[in-house]
Amino acid sequence: MNIAELHRLVRVLREIASSSTGYTGDRQMSAGMVAIVQDVTGHPDSAIGDIAERTGLAQSFVSKTVVRLREQGIFQVSQDPRDGRRTLVAVRPGSAARKQVPDTSMPIEEGVRAVFPELTDAQMNRIMLGLSVLADEILGDRTPEPRISPQRART
Repeated sequence: MNIAELHRLVRVLREIASSSTGYTGDRQMSAGMVAIVQDVTGHPDSAIGDIAERTGLAQSFVSKTVVRLREQGIFQVSQDPRDGRRTLVAVRPGSAARKQVPDTSMPIEEGVRAVFPELTDAQMNRIMLGLSVLADEILGDRTPEPRISPQRART
């Protein structure tokens, strides 16, 4: 694989990710925003630096995104009582954050099929296995290998 192929692959993977999350409509969130909202939902009262570390996103991006989501009423921020220099972030009670953020724990098979509707089961299984191996090697701690669901099988 060369750099040009890698960039093309990244574009396709982004398309699969968008298709898998079902993100269409007016209030689309970037993948980074989704990661931040999910992280804060799972780790309330987190510092910006901690969110950046867990998501792998730049601290400046996390900081700007927190400001934007606070302005939209999704997040609330407070000063850390132990260290006044740190800002703590939490999902605002009653906000629509959970409705706006897709469940990213769902398998990506439907997204792959949406992008490549003509895939055979053998091709789908090879793609899913390849993505799973890539994720295992790069991301580490993951769930077991994905398998194509029988009700979705195509020939």
